Amino acid sequence: MEIFNFLNNISPLISGLDFIIGIFVVIKLFKREGTLKGILGLICMLYTFIWGWIHIKDENLYVWMYIWTAISIVLLIVVGLTLYFAASAIQQSTFILQPVF
Repeated sequence: MEIFNFLNNISPLISGLDFIIGIFVVIKLFKREGTLKGILGLICMLYTFIWGWIHIKDENLYVWMYIWTAISIVLLIVVGLTLYFAASAIQQSTFILQPVF
């Protein structure tokens, strides 16, 4: 159960870091493509992610895109493990809901 709590606590931190790295790429997107595509990039970060990989050479985004990709993969693994441990705890009926105030 400790691993579930650890994963549950670290997931928002990794997600926030993933979003911050994405904002750096959105800034490049605004500068190159203009306001309309920049707003689209803010609304749909998947568009920004794909745009960043397409324009990695033109905008010199090597470091940002490699970091963003690595963090995204780690986030997917952490969220998947969190869901796995939550489902197994519910199945074993050891999952205790505690209100967070």
